[in-house]
Amino acid sequence: TLSSSSAASDVYKRQALAYAYEALARGESVSGNPVEAKAWLAKAHEVVETISDDETQKMLRDDLATIAV
Repeated sequence: TLSSSSAASDVYKRQALAYAYEALARGESVSGNPVEAKAWLAKAHEVVETISDDETQKMLRDDLATIAV
């Protein structure tokens, strides 16, 4: 249905945004910029909290937990 397609699209968009922030956090972390890494990581976590799919949230949280800050 249209509503389930729209909901899936919303989850996908939020997941993509969280992974964009994850990439920025990881890049700052490996570049030796922990303050910036923490800021991007916080933004990623904020987006994760808005995702309605529990499995997607867990996957993102697990990936975010691998960033050393």
